[in-house]
Amino acid sequence: MEKLKLIVIAMRDRLMPSRNNRYVGDFESWEDACRCCQQGYGDDVILDRVRAATREVVAGRAAFERDSVLFYHAEYNWPLLTVLWRLRAQCHNRIGVLDFGGALGSTYWQNRKMFEGIGRLRWSVVEQPKTVACGQKEFQNEQLVFYESVDECFAHEKIDLVFLGSVLNYIPDAQELLRMILAYGCDSVIVERTVVLNKAVKDRIVVQHVPPSIYPASYPLRLFSEASIRATFESMYDLEVEMTDPFPPLVLLNPWQVAYSKSYFWRAKRGKQ
Repeated sequence: MEKLKLIVIAMRDRLMPSRNNRYVGDFESWEDACRCCQQGYGDDVILDRVRAATREVVAGRAAFERDSVLFYHAEYNWPLLTVLWRLRAQCHNRIGVLDFGGALGSTYWQNRKMFEGIGRLRWSVVEQPKTVACGQKEFQNEQLVFYESVDECFAHEKIDLVFLGSVLNYIPDAQELLRMILAYGCDSVIVERTVVLNKAVKDRIVVQHVPPSIYPASYPLRLFSEASIRATFESMYDLEVEMTDPFPPLVLLNPWQVAYSKSYFWRAKRGKQ
């Protein structure tokens, strides 16, 4: 029954490309996948869409945006908020968050109403230069700031929590990024909405095609084996929470594989903070 359900999902994704992301290929390298892509995250068209959507959120005409798509009813990130409340006492009501790949503060704006009781919060987004310039010009405030690199962020901010929301799959060398971030010894890391292959022994690189109704783009995507995610953390961090996100599975053909969106909450081992 489960396999039949997955077959139906695969057929739906192929028959209705205008409504669903499509994931194709099994590429030898990131560079090979890039050669089969069109516009990517650095394209001005995408930034313009995200900026317009963020303006609607800041003006109060929408509750939040995700990938430039507007949502009109509040939908808070309760796992993230729970972690922040746990850190509140430990950090003496002053919490620093590094949001890598956080666009123009999408997660910040989505949850800002619930930040009021947490204490002194500093939310730092690390993004591409064009996005940072836009964020600093239009959306930066006392809580929300923008930086072009992890090193620049840590040089100016005290970071207690690293938030990686639906971003690791889109990084050419995600393990290297994680090693660089973890070397700073922050207390907590949330890896959220990250696509992991079911029962896989190695990663797989595909191309994701975004529905035209969102924006015209395609870009490489690395689907992780779970072992490759865990290996980067386990020497310095303990896994406190692991969960499968409430999204439909991703079904790939040629070869047949199934992937799920998963989230993890890691805390530094005692003596490693």
